[in-house]
Formats: sequence, structure tokens, C-alpha cells
Amino acid sequence: MLEPGKQERQAVLTQIYRMDDKDFNKHFLQGMFTGEIHAAPKTLATSTEVLKFVFNVPGAIGYVRGAEADESVKIVHVDSRLPGDKDYSIRLHPKSAK
Repeated sequence: MLEPGKQERQAVLTQIYRMDDKDFNKHFLQGMFTGEIHAAPKTLATSTEVLKFVFNVPGAIGYVRGAEADESVKIVHVDSRLPGDKDYSIRLHPKSAK
């Protein structure tokens, strides 16, 4: 997971988790306290670090901009779509609801 303040992190938190940083941190602290969660996601500073981490840690999942992904990682479909597809749902600047 990218560190707080990164656009990619905000997009994932708001569009996938449906929460902000405060709620995300609260969720993991509560989960760790109750034993439902054993560790919070690893926080990394750059997309390059995320790619290296995902490559080197079996089962790891991370997120980067689609254009930054390389052959060292697999790109996961979201709602049967890939980054760049017309109806791909995760956007850095989501369309505002009207």
C-alpha cells in the first residue's frame, strides 16, 4: 500500500474500501486488537517499491498506476476490466455524481 497522501492510495481507499485514511486506520487497529487481523498492510513510498515487494513476496497484492506495472507482476481484473478499459472503475479523479 502506498503511503498516505498519494493519489493512488486515496483512489483505492475511496473507490474500493469506501473509507478515508482515518477510517482505514481505525478498521485495522480494531481488527488487530480483536485478533481478526494479524497485521496492517505494508506501507511503501513509491510504485517501484510496491512492484518489488509484490514480486518478492508470494501472495502479495499491491496497486500502482496501470502504466507503471511491468512484466514482474500480474495485473488483476477489477469487475472483469483492466486499466485502460473504457469502464474500468478505479480512477485517480473519479467522475463526480450528478
